[in-house]
Parts: sequence; structure tokens; C-alpha cells
Amino acid sequence: MWRTTALQQRLPGPGTARGSAVPWIACVTAAGILTSFGFSCATPFAALAAICALCLRRRDALLVMSVVWLSNQIIGFAYLDYPRDPTTLAWGGVLLAAALAATEGAALVEGLLRGAGAIWRGGLAVAVAYVAVQLVIAFAGVFLHGDAFSLAVQRELIALNAVTFGALLALGRATETLLARHGRTFPNPRSSSSHPSGDLPV
Repeated sequence: MWRTTALQQRLPGPGTARGSAVPWIACVTAAGILTSFGFSCATPFAALAAICALCLRRRDALLVMSVVWLSNQIIGFAYLDYPRDPTTLAWGGVLLAAALAATEGAALVEGLLRGAGAIWRGGLAVAVAYVAVQLVIAFAGVFLHGDAFSLAVQRELIALNAVTFGALLALGRATETLLARHGRTFPNPRSSSSHPSGDLPV
């Protein structure tokens, strides 16, 4: 079951109120677009998927990741001159599958470790999301004759996803705080009946 998590409300302190999903959706979407320009096929889908899975409902998380993927493809073909051939198009589909698999994997971690600390959940969620992305890509590479990433490239990708995850987490929390200070609130997308006490386990 997908639930609001500590990453959305508990890392700064146990008394923080639940925040809206809007800042997280905005941050993930903007990050997806910016990293698509900067890193192209190395866009940190695992980090983006982990944030979505931890902070949004399942439907919303999958939708946001689909939008991020679509933005990535539009930028690639329209601005970065991706080849317009069947293999490249097929790899685009593989990236969509990888992004959605990463989201589901991170959500599984959230569900299994609901009672664990926020840092553990966040770290394991992004790790599982990263593994999911790499497994999908590796499987597709068997049929699309893609080259396996070298150890050096893997280290760079892991670092990129880790930095992106941490930066998004900080930015999302800062955005929530800023909006709260200016009296801006958004409806929480999750039903209150799921959390009658208003306090969720860390």
C-alpha cells in the first residue's frame, strides 16, 4: 500500500505536518526536464522515481514519471538530435519501462519498511529503484544489442542519482516550508481516512 512517508514530513523533525504533493510534483518534473538537457540518456530516473514513490500516491507517481519520460524523449529528439531509427525508438520504450519499474520498486521498499527510519527508507528506495532501472536496461540490451555500462560509468550514474535524490529531497522540503510561511496550501491528494490520527510512523 502506498502511503505518505517520512521523507515528506519527518526528516526535518517529528512534529512537521504533512505537506502537499504539489511541491514534490513540481520539483520532480523540473528536475527531469533539466537533467534531460544536461545528461540526456543518463537522466537520473532512479532518483526521480524514488522521490515520486515515497511522496505520492501510486497513480500520481506513475503519471509523473511518465511525464518525465515523455519530456526526456521530446528533448532528446527535438533538441539533442537523437537518431530517428527503430532501435532508438525502442530504447525510448525501454527507458519508460525502466522508470516505471523503478517507481514500483521504490514503492515496494516503502511498503515493506514503513516502520523504519526515514533515512533507511529513502536510501533503500533509491537503491532498489537504481537496480530496477539497470536490470530493465540490461535485459533489453540482450535484444537491442546495447553495450553494458562500465564500472566507471556505473559509479558516475550512482553518484548522479544519489546527489539528485538528496537535492530533490532538500528542495521539496524547502519549497513546502516556503509555501507554508506565505500561507499557501494545497489540498493533500491522499484521503484523510487513510490516516485518521494525522501521524504516520517514521
